[in-house]
Amino acid sequence: MGLRHAAKRAIQSLLGAFGLEVRRRRPPKPAATRRPDPHATLGAHVAAVLGRERVDCVVDVGAHEGGFGRLLRSNGWTGRIVSFEPVSASFDRLAAATADDPLWSVHRIALGRASGRRRINVTEGTVFSSFLEPSAAGSELWPEWTAHASDEEVEIRRLDEVLDDADGDPPPERIFLKIDTQGFDLEVFAGATGALDRIVGLQSELSLRPIYEGMPTYLEALREFGAAGFAITGLYPVTRDPEWRVIEYDAVMIRG
Repeated sequence: MGLRHAAKRAIQSLLGAFGLEVRRRRPPKPAATRRPDPHATLGAHVAAVLGRERVDCVVDVGAHEGGFGRLLRSNGWTGRIVSFEPVSASFDRLAAATADDPLWSVHRIALGRASGRRRINVTEGTVFSSFLEPSAAGSELWPEWTAHASDEEVEIRRLDEVLDDADGDPPPERIFLKIDTQGFDLEVFAGATGALDRIVGLQSELSLRPIYEGMPTYLEALREFGAAGFAITGLYPVTRDPEWRVIEYDAVMIRG
């Protein structure tokens, strides 16, 4: 080993006399790769949650015209979807949009804490239709969309009463529950207590600024969901005011 080391030193000295230098050749570093971020968008995140939690049915409450279901399909979800939408015009568009999808069933009823019938305020922008009246903030932010267009009397059922009949056989065992009911989300959640042990994931719209009169605050909603064992995995802004302050978040949760 001594002779080998001495030979190396001699060669280095000789090359140095000619302004040359010996350096150890290092193996090249592998090219940098970037994996797709499963949390980058709401759709990608929910799709990742559905896979992680082995969901066998998505229950879409407040489906409007089917936007959430289309979001799932575009992100690779091929399983069952059960959608509920009470407003007649929105339901007609939902039914037309899902007619060719055998794993997507639609039902024209509202969901809530107790079964019965109730008037729903249908707004000019039907996405804002609600059992609650728009708040001053909501009317100021979206004056044309929140304007009253008509009233409809609709049927309300508890989710745990209709779930198995709505989806058929076999009954779902691992459910992702999406709720977007314009201030009525906790009422829907209260009607799901009998099926809570089967709900492994949840999405609800949280309002930092209440846009309907009498709706729960986002802190009240988080307390309810947290008490039932749900923990947030992602928050995605839905709307912002002109100053870029977030008004609403879509909160995605799983059972802790």
